[in-house]
Parts: sequence; C-alpha cells; structure tokens
Amino acid sequence: MRSLLTLLKSLFPRETLLPIGSALLVGLGVGLGSVAYQSILAATTAWVWGPLRQTFSFLGIFAVVLFPALGGLLAGPLLYYFARDAKGHGVPEVMEAVVLHGGRISPAIVVNAIASIFTIGFGGSAGRVAPVVQIGSAWGATVGRALRLSPERLRNLVACGAAAGIAATFNTPIAGVFFALEVILGEIGAGSFATIVIAAVTGNVVHHAFYGDAVFFVLPTLSDYTLGSSVELLLYVGLGLCTALIGVLFVRSLGWVVVRFSQWETVGIFGPAVGGLFIGWVALAFPQALGVGTSSIEQALAQRISWEWMLALALVKIVATSFTLGSGGAGGIFAPLLFVGAMVGGAYGYLVDWLFSPLSISPGAYALVGMAAIYAAAARAPITALLILFEMTRNYQIILPLMLATVVSLVIAVLLEPESIYTRKLVDRGIDLKAFQEYNLMRAITVEEAMTPFAQLMPLHLDVPLVSVEQMLGSVPYRGFVVLDNAERLFGLVTLTDIRRIQTQPDWRTRTVAEVCSRELRVAFPDENLEDALEHFGAQDVGQIPVVSRRDRRKLLGMLRRDDIIRAYARATRDIEERRYRTRLMQMQEAAGERLVSFTLKREDAAVGRRIMELHLPQDALVISVRRGRQTLVARGGVYLEAGDTLTVLTHPEHQAEILRLLTEGSPEAEPASTLRTLQIALRDDAEAIGKRVAELGLPSNCLLVGLRREGRTLLPRGDTVLHLGDQLTVLVDAEDSDAVWRALGGEAV
Repeated sequence: MRSLLTLLKSLFPRETLLPIGSALLVGLGVGLGSVAYQSILAATTAWVWGPLRQTFSFLGIFAVVLFPALGGLLAGPLLYYFARDAKGHGVPEVMEAVVLHGGRISPAIVVNAIASIFTIGFGGSAGRVAPVVQIGSAWGATVGRALRLSPERLRNLVACGAAAGIAATFNTPIAGVFFALEVILGEIGAGSFATIVIAAVTGNVVHHAFYGDAVFFVLPTLSDYTLGSSVELLLYVGLGLCTALIGVLFVRSLGWVVVRFSQWETVGIFGPAVGGLFIGWVALAFPQALGVGTSSIEQALAQRISWEWMLALALVKIVATSFTLGSGGAGGIFAPLLFVGAMVGGAYGYLVDWLFSPLSISPGAYALVGMAAIYAAAARAPITALLILFEMTRNYQIILPLMLATVVSLVIAVLLEPESIYTRKLVDRGIDLKAFQEYNLMRAITVEEAMTPFAQLMPLHLDVPLVSVEQMLGSVPYRGFVVLDNAERLFGLVTLTDIRRIQTQPDWRTRTVAEVCSRELRVAFPDENLEDALEHFGAQDVGQIPVVSRRDRRKLLGMLRRDDIIRAYARATRDIEERRYRTRLMQMQEAAGERLVSFTLKREDAAVGRRIMELHLPQDALVISVRRGRQTLVARGGVYLEAGDTLTVLTHPEHQAEILRLLTEGSPEAEPASTLRTLQIALRDDAEAIGKRVAELGLPSNCLLVGLRREGRTLLPRGDTVLHLGDQLTVLVDAEDSDAVWRALGGEAV
C-alpha cells in the first residue's frame, strides 16, 4: 500500500494532484447540490399547484394572482435579512466576487437559491440556472478556503462550481465549461480550462446517475430543424437583428425595474410580493408567463403556437421576468431568455415562411436559433449560447444558421447596449468590473487616438534650406519634420541625424530639404493599435513615424511620436484608475452602510478658497477625495478647495442637505479664505503657450510663475524661456485671475 502511495505521489505531484482533487470534489458536491435543489423545487411546484391550489379553489382563477405574491412574501424576508445584496439573478454577485474579492463568496449567497424555490415554485417568472450557479460557486469557494488556496486558485474553484452547476442542471458539460470561462471568469485561458472541465464532467456524471442521458428539449422531427436552402442564411441574418433588438430591450427593461424598485424605499421587505402580485394579474391573461416556461418553449419548437401568440408571449415574458427579478425576487435569467428567444424566433419563422413560401421554411428551426441568438445578445456569451443549444437538442444540422444569427445578434447588441444583462446590475450599483480586468492597454489604443493630427504639425516643403531646418529643430521638442511635395502629399522625413550627416560636406548650406530627407519611410495607419505601431519604431530606431490613409499612402493624416504614445498610455491608465477608484468608493459605501455623495463647487460657493479642515462638516461626514480636472487629490485637511473641484463625501443621507449648505453658504465659525491659489498646469497638445517665451504669455500682473518642470528636471522660468509641449508650470495667482491664467496658457490641470 505504501509503495502504491509513493508511486501515485511520483506520478501526480501535489501541484498537480491538488487542483485535480479539488475540482473533483467541487464537481461532486455541486452535482449532488443541483439534484437536491431541482428535487426540492419540483416538489414545491407540485405542492403549490396541486394541494395548495385545491385549498384555495374557492378563489377560482384568482388563485393565480395570489400565488406569485405569496411566494414573494416568503422569499422577501429571507433576502431582506440574510442576502440583501444578492437578490435578483445572482450571477452578477458571483462575477463580482471573482473579480473584486479574490473568489471569496459569502455563504449568505446560498440564501438566494433557497428564496428562488419560493419565487419560482409559486409562479414567479425566473429560471433555475442562477440559483444552481450560486450553490456551485459558494461550494467551490468553501472548498478553496478550507484548502487555504491562493486567490487565483480560489477564483478557479468558483468557476469550477459554476460549470458543474450548468452541467448538472441541463446535461450540458461543454456549455458549462464555456459559461464559466466567458461569464464568470471573463476570459478563456488554458490555465483554468483543465480543472473546469474536470468539475463539469463530474457534475454531469452525477446528473446521469439520477436523470440519465435524456435530451433537455426533444425535437419532434430532426428533419424540420435543418437549413433548407443557402438563401435562408440571409433570413437568419434578419433573425439576428430582431433578437439583438429584443435582447437589448430585455436588458434595459430589467435594469429599469431594478432601479425603480430600489428607489421605492417604502416597499422594502415586500418588494418581491408586490412584483408577484403584478405577475399574478398578468397571468390571468397569459398563464404561460408563470414559472420557468419549459413546456411553452417545447410548444414553440414544435410549431404548436400561432405567431401572434408567440409575439405577445415574448413581450409578456420580458415584463413578467423584469418584475419578478427587478422587485427583488430570486431566480435566474437564462430560462426566460430562452423562452423569449424561442417566441421571437418562432414568430419570425412564421413571417418569413409566409413571405418566402417556396423555400419550405420550418418556423421551429427559427425558434431554435432564436434561443441562442437572444442569449448571446443579452449575456454576451456567444460560445456558451452555441454550445448549450447544441447540447440541449443534440441537433448539429442547424449549426450554420445558429452561428451566423448568434454573431449578428451579438455584434448589433454590443453597438446598442454596452452592458450585458449580468454586468448591467453591477454598473447600476457603480461597480465596473472592466476596471479591474487586466488587459494590454497598448492593444486597446488606436494610432488615431494617440497621434498628433495634421492640423497641429509643422510640415516643410521641398525648397526649404537645411540651415533654416537646423535653426527650427533647436526650438521644438522633437528631432525631425515631415516633408510634403508641391501637391501637399507626403514626400519624406528630415531629421537632425540627416542634417548632421550632410554637414560634413562643404556645400551643405546650399542644400534643400528635398536633397537630404529620408524617402524610405515606415508608416502607420490610423486604425492600427499602438502595440503594432511600436514595431515600426523598433525596426528603424526612429522617434516619429507618419500616419497615412490606407487608401492613399501619400495622404498624411498626422504624426505618431514617442511622446504621443506615452501621453495616450497615461490617459488610458488614468481612465482605468478612475473606474477602479469609483468602484472602490462603492465598495466603501456598501461596507459602511452609508451613502457617497458628490458636490461640485461653483465660483460663488463659500467653500472655494478654504481648506477642508475649515469647512466644519458634520462629525460623521468624511471627505473621501477631491477631483480637480483629471487629477484626484487625497482629501487632507490642508487641501485648499477651488472652483470646479468635485468633493466625494461619505455620510449619512440625513446630513446631505446640511453639507450642501455648508459648502455653498459656509458657517459662522469659518475664517476668511485666502484669495491666493496655486495652479498646476501641464501644456498638452494644442496649448496656447507652446512655442512662446514666458515674457510673451500676457499673464496677469499679480501672478507669479514659480516653477517649470520639463522631462523630469526642474527649471527656473525666465522671461526668455521658451515653453515646450509637456512642460508642467506652477503658478501663484489671485483667485479672481485664475481664469485669465488658464486662457493665457491653455493647458490642463496636473
């Protein structure tokens, strides 16, 4: 036995055995948890619509109105007292935990899964994917913490739990893997793939043990779900457009209801009941809107519903789901999306069949494709959408239109709505997960965004003497000029190196630019990214390259210099830091149980010119930051406030009006404010002061230029000092003359 263990250790070292073993453990636990959840949900649904409905038979059809509200009454207290932040469809909370909290998930998130049994079992319009994903993710996080794994491995186990949950619920192991990669982790990487596959397969094996290998959606006749003619591919493009529009409508509808209910503070614990009551009244006319809706999807696939009824059911389902989840009820969004996609696709199929009857179109095929297309539009997970429909139906015949419609739907939806149905909930709370995702900034910035445009260049023409060029190079911060011919088209580039080379010849002073400029140029295109453009710099060891049109390589659009790249990278970094900063503020707000309030100071406000310590704010109010231009200042007590500053204050809501009064009107204890200001100004891009001497700036007489920072060095500014692009100036000025200084220099705040 000992020798066997030794052999296993040699074959499977700890760094390999631990990830595999933990993934197996997560898959097994999630598989059993999924079976338990589905069994309890099925039993609850059967009891509600069986014995309980018989008990309330005296209400007749109006019992339908009562049951969703009763489910909300049961789910509401659970969510309000134990999982207030996880109400609704809980996948966003799992995504937040993975990105922001290192995969640490509070066990309270499982309360959402328990509450979903009441929500769905009593007729709420929601699915069961999100609850199982929550159970799986929570179990994965629990295993990871028990094993004291690193945050990276902990995140991986959370994704393993989500994949196993999808696989164990729908018998779709491949789709479960890609759901975890696309939605939960937000990236498809080889490092996470193996363990997620192991967990998904394990969860699927548990599913087989209890439910067999049955297909989730049984298609009546597979021949009806094929591509009849290549011409139909054009019709599927139209389906992609329709599902994109409906998918965006779904995202915005749910987001709108969530915001409305969050503002309706008097509802509180009774929010799910109010939403359930609304759904109950809708169900009097449209009973198909209740619950998961699997039977209605199968009827749409089997072409047993008229196109008018399908279209109505699609819109009603959007409304019902929005009120179920937006009011605070618990459940998933996956099944409602499939429902709406089947209805929209089926109705579209009937329409094109009527318009193009010679093609012998099967509306059921369009209903099938619509399910995947609308999920891709709303969830931004195209690979998951493709695979889950393939695994749910085991029909490969429709794969070409499925791929085409899904991609079209995804592309159009991204253009219309930047957020997915998962990230929209987080963005509405002020949490931007993109701010915390690591990616290559140089690939995210185009040359056009970074380059100096043609209008700001100083191009030379062919007959300019080299002597003049040498003098000009001494007054600019770069080492070369672009050369244009008589038709204003790109001819070449003359640099200081070219001039130094020709100065060894006695007649160099009589030479012109046309004789010495470089003609063999590397060029960049405006739609290239900076990472590709950097290859041009490395290939020729130059400091700038012309940017030209792809259609006409001699049409100059601008110049890309190394300074341009540095500035563009810095701007992009600042943007990311801004998003991260706001997200951290939101986390601080949630942790403190108070509210973050922003105030922007006007010139006439009493706080302008005062230090933060002189504001006499309420004792429990904390100034978190001061935003000045593009700069975020640490809110120290000695910071002087200026007009245009935006203060972010963490405080109790009841103090908001008092803080606003103190900032605008001041307090009796306040001391008179100093009128002197210190301005930090950077000369960027088209600043008016670039190329001028200090004496020529026309600054107000009662201001003082006290410092100049250039390329990491501090210079003493004199009257004849010529200002360059990138200079950082420190100016001491009276408050009333600040605007005049900004106009004279034309820079931006540091």
